[in-house]
Amino acid sequence: MKVAIGTLLVIFGLLFIFGYFGPEILYNVLYNFIFLWPVILIFIGLGILSGVKGLKWLKYVNGILIVCFVAFLVFWPSEMATPFTASAREEIKLEGYAGKEIKIIVESAVGELVIKPHEGVISGNSPGKLSYTGPARASLEIEREIKDDVLILTVKHEQITFFMNGRRKIEFELSPAYSYEIETKQFVTRCDMDLSVLKVSKILVNAGIINSELSMSRVTPIELKLDAGIIRSEIKLSKEIGANFNVSAGIKTVNVENADIADKSKFTLGDDIGANSNVYIEGGIVNLKVLQ
Repeated sequence: MKVAIGTLLVIFGLLFIFGYFGPEILYNVLYNFIFLWPVILIFIGLGILSGVKGLKWLKYVNGILIVCFVAFLVFWPSEMATPFTASAREEIKLEGYAGKEIKIIVESAVGELVIKPHEGVISGNSPGKLSYTGPARASLEIEREIKDDVLILTVKHEQITFFMNGRRKIEFELSPAYSYEIETKQFVTRCDMDLSVLKVSKILVNAGIINSELSMSRVTPIELKLDAGIIRSEIKLSKEIGANFNVSAGIKTVNVENADIADKSKFTLGDDIGANSNVYIEGGIVNLKVLQ
């Protein structure tokens, strides 16, 4: 453990010196650690075996492996390929629902959520298509519920084990003809949302770590809430609708394109405050970039 902590501090120190350390590094380390934490059990086992007479050499092997493991966590791309993956694509079924309001809830430990406008032809009784990519043996469950004339679609992952908990990607291609609310609850999440022509009233992303890129709607104002320990977010505003920002964080970096913001905790971009989207960001470490 001393070797692991020492190696991590040395790497972080070098990254600080050369200006490469940031929320992206912490995100990458924790993202990869989610899948590889059982490797620590191997290190503990080797440490115990190195105390046996005749196996002292395992102590040095263990030290080398720990250094390699820590370096892997820091530098390996978080978008690494997952072996034994499978994919599926299907239309979202309304199953008798005749309304126009849909709430999408995604519940998963780790995953990537993509939301974008649908391009092409879909049947008249479907709001769009759902694509899934993930471990071949893992299953995806969709629960449907109608409440207060709103169709609630809850997407859940089952059979969560170390070997099956690979990178998951859920992609919604949504029709602009419906109104949406989107909510995701994950430990680590990457969100890529193109909402430019979609009618989305509310988005709630609650996670331990958030890495997101969002293009805001030019059709309707959005109430956007990001709540996590570590947040790295890029938000692109439309020309038609501005945004009111509230950023609360212990450590925050806020960069706004073509604007000099004095108060980076609370600021407005756009002329009509009442008609703007409202963006609430709360986290321990926040790195926010706003494009307009």
